[in-house]
Amino acid sequence: ILLIATTAFLGAGSAHAQERAYLQTDCTGMGPECFTSTSALDSWIWNTRQPSSAAPLVVEIGAGTFTGTLTCPSGNGHVTYHGVGRDRSILSGSPGPVFQATDCEALGFQDLAIEATGTGSVAVAWQDGGSSSWTDVDLRAVFVPWYNEACSGAGSDPPTGEHFFWGVKVESRGTGVYAECGDLWIYGSDVFVRPEQGDLAYFGAYVGVW
Repeated sequence: ILLIATTAFLGAGSAHAQERAYLQTDCTGMGPECFTSTSALDSWIWNTRQPSSAAPLVVEIGAGTFTGTLTCPSGNGHVTYHGVGRDRSILSGSPGPVFQATDCEALGFQDLAIEATGTGSVAVAWQDGGSSSWTDVDLRAVFVPWYNEACSGAGSDPPTGEHFFWGVKVESRGTGVYAECGDLWIYGSDVFVRPEQGDLAYFGAYVGVW
């Protein structure tokens, strides 16, 4: 049974072998689906490629620091951003958000870092519901690395959205994780909040998980 399941998995993976794009510091010889800027990649994903549950996309992020903003417009999703190590593939911006999503489904992040610098900075701003998974990722920001708000419905409604953290390291000088909307499952992860004099506290408090 194990052998059959493994073979089936490998077959499914090969079927999507060409469903990839690349974010690299140098795209020489890489083809038209390789980009050196986050804005060009972002535009191509949502305006040209338009991923879906039937046609998901993997973005392979190479070594380097890529400055700018990546987004997921409302109601979209089905993209996995895959780096080559949390200390090597870095998405950066000031003050951010470096990644911004609204009600997106099935987004994945693996082996990379997302960092936002400057006062009031936010690494990931997720609005409303949707779903995502984060594996071996660093999230860093002065203010809030993970910020999930702008929930639809009344305050008495059940949670909307579900997000999974595996082996994630969150570092902040204000609030580590702020979540109003959905269920957030955190496994084998670290949340560090280290305020410095003069830092901005959210509603007057420094909090690991809010």
